[in-house]
Amino acid sequence: MNMYSLLLAKKLSGGGGGGSTLVSKTITANGTYNPADDNADGYSSVTANVPNSYTLSDEGKVVSSGVLVSQSSRNIDANGTYDTTLNNSVDVDVPNSYTAGDNGKVVSNQQLVSQTAKPDTITVNDTYNTTEYNSVTVNVPNSYTAGDEGKVVSSGALVSQSSYPSTIVTNGTYDTTLNNSVTVDVPTGGTSGLHTTSTRTQIDFDTPEWIQDSYSTVRGHSLWTDGKFIYSNYNVLYRGTNRASYSGFTGIIPQYGECVWTDGTDIYYSNGTTHSVLNRNTNEWVEKTWTGLTAFSGANIWTDGTNIYYSYSSTQYVLDKSTNTWNEKTWTGLSTFQGESIWTDGTNIYYSYGSTQYVLDKSTNTWNEKTWIGRTNLYGYDIWTDGTDIYYSGSGQHYVLNIDTSTWESITWDGVPAMAGRDVVNLYGCIVCTYYGSYQYIFCEHKKPIL
Repeated sequence: MNMYSLLLAKKLSGGGGGGSTLVSKTITANGTYNPADDNADGYSSVTANVPNSYTLSDEGKVVSSGVLVSQSSRNIDANGTYDTTLNNSVDVDVPNSYTAGDNGKVVSNQQLVSQTAKPDTITVNDTYNTTEYNSVTVNVPNSYTAGDEGKVVSSGALVSQSSYPSTIVTNGTYDTTLNNSVTVDVPTGGTSGLHTTSTRTQIDFDTPEWIQDSYSTVRGHSLWTDGKFIYSNYNVLYRGTNRASYSGFTGIIPQYGECVWTDGTDIYYSNGTTHSVLNRNTNEWVEKTWTGLTAFSGANIWTDGTNIYYSYSSTQYVLDKSTNTWNEKTWTGLSTFQGESIWTDGTNIYYSYGSTQYVLDKSTNTWNEKTWIGRTNLYGYDIWTDGTDIYYSGSGQHYVLNIDTSTWESITWDGVPAMAGRDVVNLYGCIVCTYYGSYQYIFCEHKKPIL
């Protein structure tokens, strides 16, 4: 019983003496109340109507089971209906669930919908949003600019025409669909379009034999071609009184023909840190910058018919032509070898250096040991071909390869002294064996003259 109830009870029971004055009282605020303040001896009734009062710490609280309590957060990880009376926040992390029927659907306007074919055909080049389409039909008519002038359709693409890859030296019919120019230099017995007038030596092509000729101080391994002419280092070769003539090259000119190589498109010269590429239109050798490998010799560059490699001792690289980058290459079976000793029979790639003989499995980048019959001690740089057969010439001995049986069969050449295969080269169908000095031998087996 509170103080007001006790006082009221005493007044009603007559406690405290004679007559008393009682009044009713409505209380609207917490506090202590005295009847004397109301000019009474007591209260006949008390009505409490005190409104709730909250502090800042009660902010956000909720009445639960007759008690004011704080709300809390709640994690939801499954779809359903939840009572959040006591929660001031919910963390929803329901994982997406898809079925096979949802394959290919896309979220659009926060819904998963099926993609459809674009309803209209694209006829104008532009950028299109195909988020809601699983197929588009494009029918843009061809349009050409001034930069397409002279281009030709090849393999379904518009490509620039180029010069015919080699000088035409015999009469005949040639396909020039992709060529915007040709160079014709069919011998007439008098002049050449590139050189000063000279007398051309005639050869009896009907009697194949080694015959002595005399180029001026030329060696076979220094010879190279740009597809039009044959060069010895930086001199151009032709038959006549003056055997070799300065080519007219400018820039970083090759000093060693064996260091000239090609990637199938361009022609390069690489000797140590000196690198250049030939501009065939201007005959200028322009400085070339490589990445990954910057010091190497073109004499040790070779190809497996697909990629281009550099091999010298344990330094092994493969060329990424699209970025002009040499990347390190790892081989299996054989890891130390020189590119100049690699050769091909037209199908397989071999490495031959003395008693070390290997054949390349291109599918696994593996060099497997190779066993030859007849001659087992070979050097790849002394192996050569006349376009039909494959020969080995070294130390005064000559062999021809039987590819089917992997047998090197001994042969004898008439009319030619001891020679090394490295100094044999095919010049426009005539096989030339060159020595350092004035003694040169030509074996003309094909009915095509040489320049």
